[in-house]
Amino acid sequence: MLGAGNPVMSDEIGETEYEFQPFETIFLRRREEILQLVGISTVSLQQMEGLGRLSEVLRHESDKVEHAQELERIAKQQIESDFPLLHGSATILIWGALEAATRDFLIRVLHRYPLARTLDAFKRVKVRIAEYELLQGEDRMRYLVGILARETASPLRPGAGGFDSLLSAIGVFPKIKSVTRRDLNEMAAVRNVIVHCASVADARFVEVCAWLNLKKGERVCVSGDALTRYIQAASDYAASVVESARLVLPSLVDTESTA
Repeated sequence: MLGAGNPVMSDEIGETEYEFQPFETIFLRRREEILQLVGISTVSLQQMEGLGRLSEVLRHESDKVEHAQELERIAKQQIESDFPLLHGSATILIWGALEAATRDFLIRVLHRYPLARTLDAFKRVKVRIAEYELLQGEDRMRYLVGILARETASPLRPGAGGFDSLLSAIGVFPKIKSVTRRDLNEMAAVRNVIVHCASVADARFVEVCAWLNLKKGERVCVSGDALTRYIQAASDYAASVVESARLVLPSLVDTESTA
C-alpha cells in the first residue's frame, strides 16, 4: 500500500464533513455566487434601456451620448438574445465547480481512508516513486487521482462519465435520472464548444447533442432555461455523489488500525 502521508487519527474516521466539504465550499458556494451574478447582471442590462435618450436630453457631451447609446445597444442585443454570453460564462463556471468538487472529494476520501488506496483500481496505478515521495498529505492523493484520470481516460468521457469513472474506483456510483445525465452531457459539451470552438458547433458536438438539432458551424447559445437545467443537473449529481458515498465509506474504515 502506498504511504498514507499525514496519518489519520482514529477518532476522526467517523466524521463525514471533511470529505464532503468540497461540495459545500467549492460547488455550493460557487453555485450561489453564479446565480447572484446572473441575477444582478440581468437586471443591470435591463436597466440600460433609455440611457442614450436620457443622456441626450440632458445635453451631455456628444462622446458621452454616443457611449451611452452604444451601451444601450449592446444591452438590448443581449436581452433580445437571452444573454448568451452571460449564460455561457455561467455554464463554464458551474461545470468547473462540479469538476473541482468531485475531484477534491475523491482526494479527501483517499487521504482519510487508507483502505481506499488498496482497491483494485489503485493497484493498477503506476506512480513515479521519486515524484510521489516529494509530496505530502493531500498532494499525494491529488497526484494519484491525476494518474488515475489519465489511465481511465476520464477527461475524454462525455458528461458525467468522466466523474463516474473516477468515483467508481472507490465504489461510489451516483444514481441519477436519465434526463439528468443527458443534461450533464449537454452541459459538458456546451462548455467544451464555448471554450475550445468559440461557441461554434463542431462535428463532435452535433453528434453528442443530437437532440438540439444543431448543424456543424452553427452558433451554440445558452438560454436562461438551459442554464437552469444545467445548474439543476449539476446539483442533483453532487447530491447523488454524497448519498452514494455515505453508503460506501463505512466499508472503507480500517477496523484493525482503529481497534
